[in-house]
Amino acid sequence: MTLDYTFMTVKNVIPDTVDNYNIATYTIPCNAAIDSANLSKVTFSIVVKEVAGDIFNTYSHTEGSNSIVSRVITVSGYNSGQFISFNVNVF
Repeated sequence: MTLDYTFMTVKNVIPDTVDNYNIATYTIPCNAAIDSANLSKVTFSIVVKEVAGDIFNTYSHTEGSNSIVSRVITVSGYNSGQFISFNVNVF
């Protein structure tokens, strides 16, 4: 899993690495149970980090009290390489 470590973190998980662009990479083990489709599940909670207002405003794409920062989280399979990316809006 990768995400922007400036604004988010994974609850109770330490990132494996954080690069120069502040993109954190996590390895999160999946559930050991395999279902009838030969799949397993992974569960995680994303936590928004508190940042200074000037940093938030630098990255936001709106102004004023309705400022929003949009970031992408990518989750990829360790063995399969399949992935899903989704957009997260931070208010």
